[in-house]
Amino acid sequence: LNWAVPTYFPEGVAETSVFYIYAVRLTESDVVTSDVVFLNQGKILNTVCGLANITDRPNDIVGIGQCDTSCNATLTGIENGATYAFNVVAESTSGFKMAYSGVTLQMAWSETSSVSVPARRLLETTGIPLDNKGMQVAGAVLGSVLGMVGMFGMVLLRLSS
Repeated sequence: LNWAVPTYFPEGVAETSVFYIYAVRLTESDVVTSDVVFLNQGKILNTVCGLANITDRPNDIVGIGQCDTSCNATLTGIENGATYAFNVVAESTSGFKMAYSGVTLQMAWSETSSVSVPARRLLETTGIPLDNKGMQVAGAVLGSVLGMVGMFGMVLLRLSS
């Protein structure tokens, strides 16, 4: 997995301290029913609480010292032909946690042997990117609308008094 290190606003208040990586094996009956609730109402995998309720622990932990502007993690125990939902949770130095948007991938491995040493190579994956652009756009639009409503209300109060 590869993901970008988050930034904070205002700067200097907190920094990322650790990343928790989750891999949830999906069944054939698991289908994505909503982009907002990644995967479906019974399996919410794009929030910290949802991941904690579905899994008993993260599959891997990556410290911020192992990253520069992006991070990488290689998970073991992934089964060939299975579909997984992957997600990353960032924890700040303030103790707050935030989940990324998540990605689903179906694994296809090719196995080869050379001098009696087996090796596996990832052939192909299908999925969606692991970023939060949609949530950033929604937050910007909703924040702007809320600001306009607040300003309009203050103008009405000023005119009425």
